[in-house]
Amino acid sequence: MSENKYDLIVIGAGPAGFAAAQAAGKLGKKVLCVEKHKVGGTCLNKGCVPTKALVAAAHTCSEIKSAEKFSLDAKLLGFDFEKLKGRVSELLDLIGKGAAFSLKKSGVEVLFGEVKICVGGKVEVFCAGTKKEFFADKILIASGAKARLPHGVNLSENVLDASAALELGFIPKSAIIIGAGAIGCEFAHIWNAFGAHVDLVEMRENILPNEDEDASKTLARNFAKRGIVLHTSCMAKEIVNKEKTACVKLATPKGDLDLNAQIVLVGAGVEADLKSLFETTLPDLDERGFVKVDEVFKTSIDNIYACGDIVGAPWLAHAASAQAMVMIDNIFGGKSKIYDIKNVPSAAYCGLEVASVGVNLKEAKAKNLDCKVAKLPLGVSAKAIVEGKAEGFVRLIADEKSVLIGAQIVSQNAGEFINICSLAIANKLKVSDFLKSIFTHPSVSEALYEAALDLERQYLSK
Repeated sequence: MSENKYDLIVIGAGPAGFAAAQAAGKLGKKVLCVEKHKVGGTCLNKGCVPTKALVAAAHTCSEIKSAEKFSLDAKLLGFDFEKLKGRVSELLDLIGKGAAFSLKKSGVEVLFGEVKICVGGKVEVFCAGTKKEFFADKILIASGAKARLPHGVNLSENVLDASAALELGFIPKSAIIIGAGAIGCEFAHIWNAFGAHVDLVEMRENILPNEDEDASKTLARNFAKRGIVLHTSCMAKEIVNKEKTACVKLATPKGDLDLNAQIVLVGAGVEADLKSLFETTLPDLDERGFVKVDEVFKTSIDNIYACGDIVGAPWLAHAASAQAMVMIDNIFGGKSKIYDIKNVPSAAYCGLEVASVGVNLKEAKAKNLDCKVAKLPLGVSAKAIVEGKAEGFVRLIADEKSVLIGAQIVSQNAGEFINICSLAIANKLKVSDFLKSIFTHPSVSEALYEAALDLERQYLSK
């Protein structure tokens, strides 16, 4: 049995599974990683990466359309969406091969097939019509999550989830997007940039409802200016399939409203992908069906761990990777590490990007935190002005001891800049520590330095 015995069997080769398998392999552990589709999981193949490839194309499209403000006589004559999709496929293939090579280089064995977790550390893998048995000291479930459809909604040619939307061979002339989280807002940005009429529906008061309220409202104004029609505080009661379109019946604060479009995208959340994974008893689940874990991501079943989307929010690839590294360091690396969700940054890539990390203003007020706040519009940045990208702001929040505890950024490159703040918050830097850095000039990110200076003045004037 020794050839089929492993230190760790990882189920799923997405961000959590990949990070765990690679890290354990580099520590000299015997690792088997089982994936049912492709290395990289949803993030690489049906989520973050292909979406960002389309975001990049949408950005180029928008830049050409706005060339006149730079005194350039340029026009968008058209686009070949099939060719764009071909380029995206080539890029995904390239990245996927790189990821697979990284696992191989780390000594990880990769097997493709369906999995059944049995008692006693046994794992059955069904591939190519055969069943193979393996055994492990530790098992990591990193099988991810899948789109959650509202009750009564069925997918069709006209009603899609995010994965199906990425498979579309065309840009819809019109689209209704249900759910204005990061996925919904990114598709709204992409389709709008390529000329589609977009209605964006959100049941809560603001789009990007989990983000800072000022940030959400700034993006909402940007979307409205671009012609994206927002329907907030609205509930989709019913989706009716027609021959070539679909109708969404909305309950709005002003009464019922029918919307019609060529495509309806349902982006209303995810659920754990646990289907047929266990032979007998499931590990303990929370009230929403996600796997419960402790601080080192151990489940209620001995020697079985879980990381990534399957354990619930925040459903972010980098959070999944961080969880996996904490788990590996604790069980194999001899280190006692802690995963702190407040150190996990988030970003929505909507042309005007929205990013945050740590505590936001609403949370600070709700917790009655004694803190100082500095908010600067990007209009103070010379580089943002000359680039015609001065829309947005940066905000830093520090506690009573001048330690940075939160940041929110709305700008063209917020998803990049937020990592500076994430580093500061994770290391509990004081404002004075942050100001030891020298930022290049002119740069948009130096607005963060100016915000920190503002905070420093507030503490000095106490």
